[in-house]
Amino acid sequence: MDFKSQTPNSEFLTENQEKLFWAQRAIEKFKEYDKKRTAYIHQLEHDYQARKRFKNIVSFR
Repeated sequence: MDFKSQTPNSEFLTENQEKLFWAQRAIEKFKEYDKKRTAYIHQLEHDYQARKRFKNIVSFR
């Protein structure tokens, strides 16, 4: 992905500013991914606990 196409006036940025831009973008993308991953893990745990309770109820009868 080209930096110039991502930001207007990018020709005015220094090399360090460009690196900072990409680092911040990578952090934002990771946070988005981590949020989705965490929600998925919580859903798996919830489903597991529900199946466990159901199995206990059925086996109790």
